[in-house]
Amino acid sequence: MNKMYHPNIDTSGGICLDVLTKRWPPSYSYAKLLVSISALLEEPNPDDPLNGVVASEYKYDFLTFAKNAIEFTKKYADKDEKKKYADPAVLVDNHNKSKNK
Repeated sequence: MNKMYHPNIDTSGGICLDVLTKRWPPSYSYAKLLVSISALLEEPNPDDPLNGVVASEYKYDFLTFAKNAIEFTKKYADKDEKKKYADPAVLVDNHNKSKNK
């Protein structure tokens, strides 16, 4: 398992997702759970963090978050993931585009 630099994932791999902790509806399938986790990975929720430092960076200083996330990825990810985000500007641009949707 790769370590992740993410506001809603702690250093041991725990995930902060409300359906996992508080609101598991009886009709929720594993497929829906995986969709929810995927969505959280793409769109973090810094207002309900497991990692407060990362959440603060994400919310208030996204460029620092992007730089730290890239360094973390370079250090801990497998070689295919390391190639994806070589430039913090790519992350900042993607973040800004997602906020404007």
